Amino acid sequence: MNTLMTLASKPLTMSSREIAVLVGKEHFHVMRDIRTLRTQLGELFGGSIQTWRHPQNGQTYDEFALDKDTCLTLLLGYDPVARLKVVKRWQELEAGAVPKSFAQALRLAAEQQEQIEMQQAALAAARPKVVYADAMLNADGTVLVRDAAKTIGVPVRKLEKALRQKGVILPDNSPAARYVTQGYFKESLHTFDTNTRGRQLSRVARVTGRGLEFLRRFVERHADLFGQSRRPA
Repeated sequence: MNTLMTLASKPLTMSSREIAVLVGKEHFHVMRDIRTLRTQLGELFGGSIQTWRHPQNGQTYDEFALDKDTCLTLLLGYDPVARLKVVKRWQELEAGAVPKSFAQALRLAAEQQEQIEMQQAALAAARPKVVYADAMLNADGTVLVRDAAKTIGVPVRKLEKALRQKGVILPDNSPAARYVTQGYFKESLHTFDTNTRGRQLSRVARVTGRGLEFLRRFVERHADLFGQSRRPA
């Protein structure tokens, strides 16, 4: 029974997506707030980055998993109604985490073992994608726009369309000069062979580390282009 209780007492966390739903904010707003909090708390920050797969488009996005103390600290900047909703949700999670009988502890242990096996299988399946993502990372630390979209948690097509609409990315797929000068993008040239036109040259916009923060602000500033409404932080 002690082993079962140890399994059942695995530290509880709440995802940033669930927090966003409870407090009525867009997920990227909550992610921004958590990143700010992580910087402020330093080693006291009780959370980690994980990924989740969107059931409709199949793409993976980043999210945070926060422990209770960090989650409640985050809520200090939110309105009282939002705080109360999250507090009640924590009470539900904690009530469900305590086995009320030996049979329930057995079921909980079995469920947790199943979750571990599913996570291990998902990690094994994701290894080729991780290798692919590493290949997309240049030696200079830049990434493709599609990889940047996954990092900040927005649909790739919507981000590419918005960047073109606002003149950040030009029709030939190269970044506008002003954004290169500001250090947000770099232009990469690639050659490829065709059957009819011989060797061709293509331009690709790559996002720098500084550019990722620019894209986060870009998404917040133009939330309407992503089918989202701007909300106060």
